[in-house]
Amino acid sequence: MRRALTLVELCFTIAVLAVLAALAVPAYRLTLHRAWAAEAPIGLRAIADAELRYFRDHGAFLACAPEGPVPSPTGLFPADEPCWQALGMRLEGDLRYRYGVTLDGGAYTVVAEGDLDRDGVASRYVLTGNNLAITETEPLE
Repeated sequence: MRRALTLVELCFTIAVLAVLAALAVPAYRLTLHRAWAAEAPIGLRAIADAELRYFRDHGAFLACAPEGPVPSPTGLFPADEPCWQALGMRLEGDLRYRYGVTLDGGAYTVVAEGDLDRDGVASRYVLTGNNLAITETEPLE
């Protein structure tokens, strides 16, 4: 009757665990980045809704310059800035994106920029006010 593992069995078990870990880590990182990237479309739509309410009440859209550098890894929303206060806009918690609104004639564009993997290359989401469509550039960057 055997009571212990042989050295070969132990090495095999460690090798299997190493392969499983090597496969799981990239999948985990991808899932994490997808969850972080979900913030941008939600923030863009919230700002677009605020712009539409502002337009309803004032007859014009309001431009809000992005504040500070692209957050890496996180930052706070500048809710106390006059522009965001006028829109009644507040995004809570640590954010992975920086938001801004630009005006082009009678339309507005909302932009979210973030650097999820901290490599200096920003992902960018753009919502155009004409059709509320969101375009992505490097979404999981």
